[in-house]
Amino acid sequence: MRYVIIGNSIAGIGGIEGIRSIDEDGEIILISKEPYRVYSRPLISYLLAGKITDEKMYYREEDFYDKNGVKVLFGEKANKIDPKSKEVITEKDKIRYDKLLLSVGGEPFIPPIKGIQKRGVFTFAGWDDVKAIEDFLRENDAKISVIVGGGMIGIKSADALREYGLNVTIVELMERILPMALDDEGGKICEEHLIENGIDIITGDGIEEILGEDEVSGVKLKSGKRIDCRIVIVAIGVHPNIELAESAGLKVDRGIKVDRGMQTSKKDIYAAGDCVESYNILLEQEMPIPILPLAYKGGFTAGVNMAGGEGRSEYHGGFPMNSIQAFGLPLISLGMVNPDGECEVLSARDGKNYKRLVLKNGKIFGYLAIGNIDRAGIITGMMKEGMNVEKFKEAIMEDDFGLIYLPKDIRDDKLRG
Repeated sequence: MRYVIIGNSIAGIGGIEGIRSIDEDGEIILISKEPYRVYSRPLISYLLAGKITDEKMYYREEDFYDKNGVKVLFGEKANKIDPKSKEVITEKDKIRYDKLLLSVGGEPFIPPIKGIQKRGVFTFAGWDDVKAIEDFLRENDAKISVIVGGGMIGIKSADALREYGLNVTIVELMERILPMALDDEGGKICEEHLIENGIDIITGDGIEEILGEDEVSGVKLKSGKRIDCRIVIVAIGVHPNIELAESAGLKVDRGIKVDRGMQTSKKDIYAAGDCVESYNILLEQEMPIPILPLAYKGGFTAGVNMAGGEGRSEYHGGFPMNSIQAFGLPLISLGMVNPDGECEVLSARDGKNYKRLVLKNGKIFGYLAIGNIDRAGIITGMMKEGMNVEKFKEAIMEDDFGLIYLPKDIRDDKLRG
């Protein structure tokens, strides 16, 4: 049996480990567009800031591939899949497969802004981006940067560039930063904290044009304001990489369509990670949920089923989870903190510490914590279980919330395991 995996991602690693949990001997070929062994993309801002070394970036040890009998084609891009001949066509070869896993992740969204191809414009999604930014900063006397987008990627890149010694302006089209992860009050807290740490923030405005001849000299906003800068980071977000799947005739929508076993609409082709649609257990609908734990779980499930372990592993989806440390201020956002429709909301603020609890039909629909996030793990577990918290919802807002606050019958059940 020959297994081919396209994408050296967290989902791809899950796929390898899923296969090996069933089939110890089958041939595994991994096609990796990047030249690095698998690494954790959420850590790239720490790498740029000099807070971690290259070695801390890696998700698995150097001998991982050898130990698992994986042949890795580093620096090779898959250009096409032929489901009829069961071949992957790369830049250098045609590779036959018996079972195929697509774990190709997401791609940075590049908005149609005039001048966006100029030298000095970068995305911030992978290790190559970090190296390109570092090279540019070494070669150029850049002191001022503009970040397009005030979401998670934008905030993390702002933190890294500030550590690097640059002045940073964030331009966010929505009326607050982190618009998907925070509510208005949470947005105010984070915005005030970033300003205290030397970040300029412009909300409710967008980039109309990136100025300069061949190189960036500034940006012009839709409001008409001009900001001089030498470097622009495009951090609007990522979208599922569906191009390869779509060209192969697989069913796609916002992401690649898969079943509970992670098989696509084509037999023997599986997909997992940020490129697929996952089941949102809160909204009860399929949508991209690009978070690391779900990527690994989906990949592992795909691997098990590819290797003949049907029924032993199913992927049931999850819900959005975002966690970040913004200039030393931790925050975590779970589920739907800005829901449509009728929900009950509890909130409490004490300085920079803030909590927001969103309830729907007695269950936790969303949770936001800024500052003190110690109880987020317990909340996550209750959300996954779909626990009805109506009887002790006020207790969840307490800083020391734990098992002792739960009704006795629920507490006893938890203690029994």
